[in-house]
Amino acid sequence: MSRVALALYVKNEYSDIAGWLAWHFSLGVDTIFVFDDHSIDGTVNILNAASKKFDVRLYSTHPEKIVDHDKRHGECLKLASDMAKEEGFDWIGFLDGDEYLYLSTVDNVKDFLDRFENFDGVAINWCIYGSSGRVVRPRLPIMKTFTARSQENFGDNVLVKSFIRPECFGNNYKNPHRFYDIPADRYADTFGNPVQWIDATNPNVSWDQARVMHFVCRSMEHFVTRIKRRLNIDLRDSSSYWDHFNRNDISDNSYEKFYGKCEKIFMQIQKSALKEAANILSQQKEEEKEKILTSYDIKAVRKIKTSRGSNLALRKSDGKLVHFSTDHFDESNYCQVYGFFYDNYEEYIHLFAVENNKIFDGFFFVKDDLRVSPLLTYKAEYYEDNLFSLRSISQNVFLSAPGHDVAPEQELECNRREALEWEHFVFDDMYEKEILSNAFEKLIVHNNFNIYDLLHMSKKNIYTKKHMWLLPFISMLSNNEKEDLKYIVKGLLDIYI
Repeated sequence: MSRVALALYVKNEYSDIAGWLAWHFSLGVDTIFVFDDHSIDGTVNILNAASKKFDVRLYSTHPEKIVDHDKRHGECLKLASDMAKEEGFDWIGFLDGDEYLYLSTVDNVKDFLDRFENFDGVAINWCIYGSSGRVVRPRLPIMKTFTARSQENFGDNVLVKSFIRPECFGNNYKNPHRFYDIPADRYADTFGNPVQWIDATNPNVSWDQARVMHFVCRSMEHFVTRIKRRLNIDLRDSSSYWDHFNRNDISDNSYEKFYGKCEKIFMQIQKSALKEAANILSQQKEEEKEKILTSYDIKAVRKIKTSRGSNLALRKSDGKLVHFSTDHFDESNYCQVYGFFYDNYEEYIHLFAVENNKIFDGFFFVKDDLRVSPLLTYKAEYYEDNLFSLRSISQNVFLSAPGHDVAPEQELECNRREALEWEHFVFDDMYEKEILSNAFEKLIVHNNFNIYDLLHMSKKNIYTKKHMWLLPFISMLSNNEKEDLKYIVKGLLDIYI
């Protein structure tokens, strides 16, 4: 079977780079050569974390030596091709950080490329995706968020990206779309026919076999950041670029074919990022304090129900938090949800799921809660009759369990401005605290828990293998201190906060 590499030239893609890597490894890519063009947003931190789990080779560009951006880009792709040739790869593909390969008829890129044994290059047409009406950057891999796309006849879809034999890169590089040293009769379209080229475009657009999902716009936040970065280089201070590429003609959920594999790899990268963050924090200088340290244990672990008596659970298929009208549900498809809190810090309730008497090894997703995490912390507000509400600390809205008839289940939401009946919860059965002993640490504070206490605990736990212990403490920081934390560990903890 073929060995396949990708070359990625990237700058400031901290919010999406983990999903990009996860997607392409889920398609069967063996190695990814990444050339970072001096990112300043944490992209490099995430790439380093990913390289601890997968074959990600990270290199830095040299703008001081090669000033012209396009020439610098080309030199990086040439270097990647040379390295792939030296290591015996059969194919190397060239994509940008907003481009994702999609395979329509097979599940693995190697099976796809093995069809082209008589060719030296394969050209795959763009498929332009729009913003799906989103304004803010998502925390999840972007193909799950931006599902609206153009039709095949949209003009820019004639552009292609290529996979080539590494030895065929040549010396006549012009752009990252077409490699001109490959003879026309050795350059195939996705059907295995020679491409009918018009410069670097294939006007015979078809996505029946494969396409390059091109998320040009993504969210409005993405777009504004891109304009600022490339203003007067290749973009203008105008909405015309957005207006042209923001194509939302067709809703397309075909990403689901690969998303299960992608999500598992994405989680592995994020867990590695959490470990990387803990290592960085352990190396920070602590503020000198004279106050005595106090240690607090986990006080209680309790099952949580809604005020109407429905039971909270995590749905394994998608990580969604749901509630049932009964305590009895299929444990092969759902996990029981519990909450714990620390002695003297009962106002912070930390939700987690249990599977086979162990902490669930996956991520929570709650509608309208921006975080993606294996543990979700909320600020509790207590009322009469043992009722309490759960408020998102950063968003200042309440967790809600809507609906009167919840058979078989209904998803929770985090979007209510006030706490009424649907936003009220109660504690139920106790649970053995020992389940948390290997995952979460004692809370060690000087007075009110702050970022310097977190740094102290990071030094204390530098050799801890599991780094989930960080999560409840991150959530207990003030919003200003969370911003300070983001600055220290750029990019590594954003999905958790």
